[in-house]
Amino acid sequence: MKTKYLLLAILALLPAGLTAQSDFDISADYSPYEDMILLHLVNNTDKPMRIRNNFGGGTSGSFVVFLLKDKAGEKISEYQAVFGEGVNYQHFVDISPRSAITTKYPLRPLTPSRRNVSEVYSVEASCFIRYLISGKNEYDYFDKILTIDTKQDLMIDPG
Repeated sequence: MKTKYLLLAILALLPAGLTAQSDFDISADYSPYEDMILLHLVNNTDKPMRIRNNFGGGTSGSFVVFLLKDKAGEKISEYQAVFGEGVNYQHFVDISPRSAITTKYPLRPLTPSRRNVSEVYSVEASCFIRYLISGKNEYDYFDKILTIDTKQDLMIDPG
């Protein structure tokens, strides 16, 4: 009989565990009017969060690798960047509890000079994030690959 109640308790709590929200999330958008990739970093916790950016070419900090692709899905270029809210390098990026920040990456500087921005049909953003939640003593890791459709072939030609 005890086994039956234990099994019922496990089954009742299972959906709660499956729907639990992680501490951190990231999503992406593309702004066609600005030719800008937007990465939205979200702190889902009730405590401040600090992202440690990569420094000096190593891989111990946070960074994103943009892989630009043409219409056929072939690689145009690859570019590594860090997360930040301005043009100056930030070793740490802080996110308030239950809030988000958006980092912006203009597509033109990511595109090689021999290519046109209009040739970029999609961008694969491989995000490697190291973050610390206030009160914890060690950094957590969050890695995610995002595919961003620049929708160049869906834009209406004014002509």
